[in-house]
Amino acid sequence: MTLAFTSTEPVIAANHMANAQARAIAESGVERTLWALTKGETDPAANGALIDPLPAPVPAPYDGSQLVNLGVGEFKVTVTNGPAVNERTIEAVGYVPNAAYPIAIKKLETPFGLAARPRSAPRTPEATTATVSRHPPRRTRRGRWQRTAIRPSPVHRAGRR
Repeated sequence: MTLAFTSTEPVIAANHMANAQARAIAESGVERTLWALTKGETDPAANGALIDPLPAPVPAPYDGSQLVNLGVGEFKVTVTNGPAVNERTIEAVGYVPNAAYPIAIKKLETPFGLAARPRSAPRTPEATTATVSRHPPRRTRRGRWQRTAIRPSPVHRAGRR
């Protein structure tokens, strides 16, 4: 029994570390974009600033087309207009160690304007790891680990009955 733990525990710890790093890198992408948006309001001529109203097309790296290398990984950021006139939606994806061969992927989506608190983004085909959450993992009915801050919709709940 002890031999099983000694062989799997380092792998599990490395996966947890990669997931934490991917989240931190995605948060760095959100922070950089928040800087660009606020700098665009105070000094639109500043290098890397995003002016208000949001230009069409949005310049790189804020259009999601360019990866930004940051330490142990990379991130890409997409900024779009939000539902309100003064709101911007920021979507940041962090990859560890890189986007070509990722070990961990974390995706954050943050509305900017009326609310600036990060929220979890739903799973996408691109994000193969669990979505970002502040809640601890829990076991599902089938014994699998699940980590999510998004509650299933009533449609999904109805299918489980």
